[in-house]
Amino acid sequence: MKRFAFFSLLALSLFMTASVGLPTNSSAEEFDYLVEMAQTYVKNKNFDGATSLYLLPPASSPERRTEELSSIKEALTVLSREFGDVNGFVVNEEPVQWFEMIITGGDIDFLKKNSNFNQISYKTDFSKVGPGFIIFQVYENNGNQKLRGIGYALPENQDNVKVIQAIAGELMRAMKSRAEQ
Repeated sequence: MKRFAFFSLLALSLFMTASVGLPTNSSAEEFDYLVEMAQTYVKNKNFDGATSLYLLPPASSPERRTEELSSIKEALTVLSREFGDVNGFVVNEEPVQWFEMIITGGDIDFLKKNSNFNQISYKTDFSKVGPGFIIFQVYENNGNQKLRGIGYALPENQDNVKVIQAIAGELMRAMKSRAEQ
């Protein structure tokens, strides 16, 4: 009897895994809608709106959640300021090596527990640093689509090494200043 239950559970588990792994029209539509909202928020520098799309770990208090959202907003603001305005979104379908900075929520344990996500990248032209990419990472959480992260990236080349290092320095200074407050 126990053996039968084990095999039934295993078969059910395999079926559920296969079923969940297949995209449905509704999840694809939700994905597209979430990414369109995120694009609009990024283009308009509405980072309060962008942070509202993020999946965050269960907070121990409303204050902790507010702090996490504020940190994400500040990091996105720094990246936006340093990269410049986003001019257009064209789906990137080519393999490319890039330097990326992705702003996620949660700690390492949370990210490991929630490691199943889809990613889409868009070619864009940043007003300050030129051609690059905007990256959106999306979780499916209990049937709901939520952002894992928003990333800014530049093609990997010698010229962009210094640009990315300078931007990383600005981001680190902002985060260090925030931690000292």
